[in-house]
Amino acid sequence: MQYRYIVILLMLSMFPYLGMAQQKSKKVQRLEQQRKEVIKAIEKTEAELNRVKQDKNKKQQEASLLKKKVAQRQELVLALDAEIKGLDGDIDSLARQETSLKSEENLRKAAYERSVLALQRRKNSTDRMLFVLSAKAFDEAIRRMKFVSQYANAHKRAATALRETRIALEHTRQSIEVNRQSKSQLLVEREREKAQLEKERKQRAGEVVQLQGQEKNLQQQRAKQQQQVAALNRKIEQQIAAEIAEAERKAREEEERRKRAATGNKEGGTSTEVPAKEERKAATKGGYPMTAEERRLGGSFAQNKGNLPAPVNNNYRIVGTFGVQQHNELSRIQTNNNGIDLEVPQGTSARAVFEGKVTSVFVIEGNKAAIIIRHGNYLTVYSNITGVTVRKGQQVKAHQVLGKVAIDSFSNKAILNFQVWHERTKQNPQAWIR
Repeated sequence: MQYRYIVILLMLSMFPYLGMAQQKSKKVQRLEQQRKEVIKAIEKTEAELNRVKQDKNKKQQEASLLKKKVAQRQELVLALDAEIKGLDGDIDSLARQETSLKSEENLRKAAYERSVLALQRRKNSTDRMLFVLSAKAFDEAIRRMKFVSQYANAHKRAATALRETRIALEHTRQSIEVNRQSKSQLLVEREREKAQLEKERKQRAGEVVQLQGQEKNLQQQRAKQQQQVAALNRKIEQQIAAEIAEAERKAREEEERRKRAATGNKEGGTSTEVPAKEERKAATKGGYPMTAEERRLGGSFAQNKGNLPAPVNNNYRIVGTFGVQQHNELSRIQTNNNGIDLEVPQGTSARAVFEGKVTSVFVIEGNKAAIIIRHGNYLTVYSNITGVTVRKGQQVKAHQVLGKVAIDSFSNKAILNFQVWHERTKQNPQAWIR
């Protein structure tokens, strides 16, 4: 019987050690991190929303931020749901582990009890010595000594295994309790967030209703703004057409002068050379006839697409993109932008993005001005400028200051409208600046 007990003890002692169970699985930890990130995003949006609320002219932006916050709050509720579900999975897994550990504890406890009873039958070291000395041969005595040693070690391992199993079992129970507490807290937080989400949804609905109630005023304001933009665009297009017409006139005059001079030389039988003037050529049909220097400049400008500097000497934020744009909240209001609008800190200077010639400086509203710079058959336009520092006909270099960006009367912010044209075709400026 003793041999059987020893074999059982040795087998149990070979069970793999069960490490301490983690309180939360990696999945739950990732979900918890995701929840924290969503909360940070909500806090950031909340701070921005509070800043916007201080400005009465930012109703549209406020409604947009509130919409964003509602979406973030919904994301947070979903993250809480996922985290609670993950904790449920952890709790179930730990519960199964607890059951397994209890079974293992019972096995180890029974083995340990049998080990103790077996040791009690051999009460003292005299019995062990007699067991060894009663061997019939020396080899048998050696084997008995090893047996006695293994017997004692098996008893110690059984005790250790039982103790470790009980520690693991207790830790698992603690983990279950911690996860249950976390789940309870998350359930409370989820209900709180759901209530806040419902409140924000109602608030946003109210903001949209209020904004829609102001739609008529916004349409009138937008119409006035669009009239100003349209006037600016017409002025730019007229200026481009006038420049092309003037360049074509000069090209015709030069050609006629050459013909007259050639005819006069032929009739008079003289060989007087006609003073050569640079021939103007357009890169495209109906385009701007360019001199050789202008062709070089236009080619260089084109090669720098995507690498031009910003048209301001400060940080900026694009608040109006190129082309037709839909109003964020009002479906019947659209804007059409021939360039991009850059919001900058007050006092920021507008600057040339490339070398060229100032071909026009004109007033567009009050004392605000627009500046057109020609770069061969390309043009850049800088609108909403005050304190202009250049004049028509002046050659400018890249980065040269043109004036200060003025305060826009509609947004009460310093906003520069920047445009890029190729011949008579509008370009998306975002594709040109780095």
